[in-house]
Amino acid sequence: MGMAAAATNQLLPLIARLFLCAAFLPMGWQKTFGMTTYSGRDAQVLRAAGVRSDGLDWNLAKPGTVLAPESQDGAPFEARSLYTVSLRCAESGMPSPAVLGWAAALTELCGAVMMGLGFFARLAGFALAIVMGVAFWLTGLNTLAWSMPMEDYLRTWTQAGLFFMSATVLLAGPGRLSLDAVLGGLPKSGRSASGGKRPKPKQAEE
Repeated sequence: MGMAAAATNQLLPLIARLFLCAAFLPMGWQKTFGMTTYSGRDAQVLRAAGVRSDGLDWNLAKPGTVLAPESQDGAPFEARSLYTVSLRCAESGMPSPAVLGWAAALTELCGAVMMGLGFFARLAGFALAIVMGVAFWLTGLNTLAWSMPMEDYLRTWTQAGLFFMSATVLLAGPGRLSLDAVLGGLPKSGRSASGGKRPKPKQAEE
């Protein structure tokens, strides 16, 4: 195997996975374990979605429950940072925004670890691509413009880049330097999938 082929089959998938792990792990950790203070309209929306400073009110957070934010208290309260995602979901009319916030944060956190290890990496790529696709739809799609602010520009194209890189791992696989390759027994060059040598083709009879 030439150096170019070895880099393509081994190093590039590894670099892509480690990059995704380094990008998503801090994001998922901060959303899951970090705290943010919500006030005013944001506090009303989150309280209507069942968010409380000490956890979730599942009677309100479960699917199908609708409560007007205006009927809720707008006093400031502190809750997990992942509920900033819930606010975006609520503004777009998506159901169960509090549950979706948890789903996004845990997908980033767990998906990053799976990417780094190369363990069920295609599944992680699929989940992370969905998260980034939804994030782009919620925050980036409406801001696309030639003269968009630099902050919006960087956020939008970061989301797009992470989406396509996650989709690449989904489609191309994690490479040989991964737990998937070790546990799944990817066939090596010159050997069949069962581990034996590939049979030589029979010569045509004269």
